Amino acid sequence: MAFAALLVLAGATLHAQPRFGNPSERAKKQAAKLTEAAKLNEEQARLVEAIYLDFNTKMEADMKAQVENGEQPSPNPLLVEKLNADIKKVLTPEQYEVYLKQQQERQRPNGEPGGRRNHGGPKEGRPQ
Repeated sequence: MAFAALLVLAGATLHAQPRFGNPSERAKKQAAKLTEAAKLNEEQARLVEAIYLDFNTKMEADMKAQVENGEQPSPNPLLVEKLNADIKKVLTPEQYEVYLKQQQERQRPNGEPGGRRNHGGPKEGRPQ
């Protein structure tokens, strides 16, 4: 029984670890991707990276707290809403449309974040 509890705790701890680098690394990658896609200028790119850093730092802490409370970690909609509002202030309407398109492409078919990945061949309902 103690071994099973240890496995659950280890799994929760591993799940809480950042999967894609630290918040700063993720912010740089996210900002670079948006900078390229939406043709941001240097000032916009700098501001977007700072916004992503703030978001990633807060989201990581929030998800870690969820795991520590025995909850299944999930994105905080208030943090996502703030991210979208902050980014919208920095971008032109055309650039913001590119940003929104990127966000939609990152959504799973069920609406959850995570991106679309093909893990081994065609799925039902998916064109081949």
